[in-house]
Amino acid sequence: MKKMEKSSNPEDGKTSGFSVWVKRMGIVGFMFFLLKGIGWLVLGSVVGKCALG
Repeated sequence: MKKMEKSSNPEDGKTSGFSVWVKRMGIVGFMFFLLKGIGWLVLGSVVGKCALG
């Protein structure tokens, strides 16, 4: 049961900082690919409209 108390250890500051960094990179990565995908959809619809007329 003492293994579950690991997060309360004051020496785990580096681990929590790393976790925050990983979460930020995950959010940034998600937003990047979301915007990239939306951009490709918009570009495809514009090119399609121009091609058809």
